[in-house]
Amino acid sequence: MLVRATVADRAALYWLPEQLVAAAGCAHVADSQVDVAEGGVLHWRDELICGRHGERPGNVEINTWVDLEGRPLLRQSLTVGPNAAGWAGPAVLAGAPATGSLLIVDPTRPEQPPAVCGTRARLPLAGGPATLWSATAPDAHTLREYLESQTALDTIAASGEAEERAVVRVG
Repeated sequence: MLVRATVADRAALYWLPEQLVAAAGCAHVADSQVDVAEGGVLHWRDELICGRHGERPGNVEINTWVDLEGRPLLRQSLTVGPNAAGWAGPAVLAGAPATGSLLIVDPTRPEQPPAVCGTRARLPLAGGPATLWSATAPDAHTLREYLESQTALDTIAASGEAEERAVVRVG
């Protein structure tokens, strides 16, 4: 699947598709390329469920490239499945069957500091008025709750399951 989108100045794009389910035996590649002009607003959500209930996933590669004002803002790739060594290990999904991200580019939103809460992270991106929320979850419903566009601003700070921790950059 290839998605190409352009967001013009003073325009908005809300790309909030249903979750991609990597069913056993699949071989899926999803490439997304988005260009956002100065003053454009983008809400871009990617969610992946690794297999149907009780089954191992097939092979999936998800690539997302977002440029803001002609400069790279986000380059993100994830590969899971039997052909991707280590994908379920602690450096990638740590066994979580659901993962995803929500990118919000909006020049009117106040910047928030980076934070981590359990398996969720809020990451302001250099190079633009943009924040990336990234999460893993035990199921599709929990993942959607973490990455719902209207509530992503509050999901880390309002969490009762783990205390929010500031991210400190060293070096």
